Amino acid sequence: MIKALFLAFVVLVILAIKLLPWWGSVALVLGFALMLKVLGGRILAGLFRAPFKAKGAALRGAEAVVHHIEAASAPPIEEVDEELRRELEAERAGCSYYWIDATITPKNADSKFTHWEPGELVVASPIANMDTDELTQVETVEVFKDGAFVPDDDFKYEGSRRLRLLVAVKPPAGPMCFHYYFEKFGQFQLPG
Repeated sequence: MIKALFLAFVVLVILAIKLLPWWGSVALVLGFALMLKVLGGRILAGLFRAPFKAKGAALRGAEAVVHHIEAASAPPIEEVDEELRRELEAERAGCSYYWIDATITPKNADSKFTHWEPGELVVASPIANMDTDELTQVETVEVFKDGAFVPDDDFKYEGSRRLRLLVAVKPPAGPMCFHYYFEKFGQFQLPG
């Protein structure tokens, strides 16, 4: 699609140079520059979002069944330098932690992208979008395998998968749902 648009643009430029008088070609270039200035940000943003929207299509319309949610403690901060430790402690200040046990089932069989990564999931308000700071931080992702939850090794999965996520939530925490890039699904409420 982009190649076809670029080819059409090149053909139009060549025709404009050949068929228009010099002042018409200059006016065309100035008009194109003005159009880029006005629409350039939107076009650039659309180009950057396109691959993420395509990747998120794997969970478009997905179903989430939340089996259990329980309050948890903050995970220990690994050995890091003192400055990073202070930053992490400041980020965690006022957060509540929860383990969320849920099964995610994709529904979009028509997508070219069928594999998805549990580590890319975000838990946030249904009205939050990818351009804002999220209210939550997923600290730990575990996948149910061979009868037990095991750490996710950044694998991509196809089809349904049961997960356990350790989530840090900053108040106030109202209704929540799962976000996978630009896709939202599975609304639920955290306890308390």
